[in-house]
Amino acid sequence: MHAISFAAAVAIGISLGLLGGGGSILTVPALVYWGGLPPLEATYSSLVVVGLTSASAALQHGFRGHLNLRAALLFAATGIPASFAGSLASRRIPEKTLLILFACVMVVAGIAMLLRRSYQPSGDTSVGRVLTAGIGVGILTGFFGVGGGFLVVPTLVLFAGLPMADAVGTSVAVIAFNCAGGFAGRFSSAAPIHWLTTLEFSLVAIAGSFVGAFLVAKIPVLALRRLFAVFVLAVAAFMIVREA
Repeated sequence: MHAISFAAAVAIGISLGLLGGGGSILTVPALVYWGGLPPLEATYSSLVVVGLTSASAALQHGFRGHLNLRAALLFAATGIPASFAGSLASRRIPEKTLLILFACVMVVAGIAMLLRRSYQPSGDTSVGRVLTAGIGVGILTGFFGVGGGFLVVPTLVLFAGLPMADAVGTSVAVIAFNCAGGFAGRFSSAAPIHWLTTLEFSLVAIAGSFVGAFLVAKIPVLALRRLFAVFVLAVAAFMIVREA
């Protein structure tokens, strides 16, 4: 693996394990610019990397008692079919346009992470709102090959009333479910997938997720999230300049 690609995979795993999201949005650009994969293949491979890493992180949080499986299944009930639909729609978008659109999503996500304050549990679960939110996050997952954790965590806290620690663990479970749906949507695609690069990247990211899950109680999450947001914005700016 390229040194920068290796570092990106570690960062992705740490972010998923620590924040329940955020890191997966870097997977596509990392696979394209440092992994040498074509954009469409990168979005396909990203679903494998993010799905496997998220599943690993979910198990780790589950062992620590910070996984609400009922909420994850509820969110995934609409997220999986929406992810399937999003992955089918992405086939119709030119590769350059797909990357620019993805960079725009990264800008929005980075600004949201910078401006977002700490969420407090609402204590009032709205099943309808959680299911609706699952549709939006699922479409994003399938279309761009990202986990959508930067949307799942606040949604679980605000709409499902989960404590922050539980929202992080539940988020990675939702991401794993959504990635499975997105992967299924692309399974019949003619686009190839470079399994060696994908699995190498996945193993490094999974190792990073163990570090992230361990650091949950060790590092101020707000400080790390803001630093990561700056990194996301920098990568997005690089993508827009390069592709435009």
